[in-house]
Amino acid sequence: MFKQLVKAWVASMRGVSNESNENGMSKHLAKLYRQTRTAISKTLPDDWQTAWVLVEMEEGTGSLICYYRSEDGSIKPLMSGVSLDAYSAFRRVRHEMSQASTTPQWSSATYILQRNGAFSIEYGYEPVPIEDEEERRQAWKQKYGL
Repeated sequence: MFKQLVKAWVASMRGVSNESNENGMSKHLAKLYRQTRTAISKTLPDDWQTAWVLVEMEEGTGSLICYYRSEDGSIKPLMSGVSLDAYSAFRRVRHEMSQASTTPQWSSATYILQRNGAFSIEYGYEPVPIEDEEERRQAWKQKYGL
């Protein structure tokens, strides 16, 4: 189901505008994905090439961090933070996906965005307790070479 949603997301980024596409993704969910991409892109500096965003959410709590590769090849944390718009868009995506599927809500998502518009997203379903946050983030940074 989630492979279909990701394929549908790719289609939505290319301007699919019907009520639902062949994978059944709603027009509303496609719009939320575009809002997420736009909100992240607006917070990045002009010289970004690739961005990695880690979103962690559970009922009533969550966090979002971002790293990016600049034109000179260096990888930097986004110090100003990703906007509340991006976090809110991810929260709405999470809610919409839970409404469209019997799969449990994801608790984490890694979103990798390329400057040319290409992207990938990976969902996690493990609990994200606050007391393990630093350990999880270190493992995430190591996994993606950040």
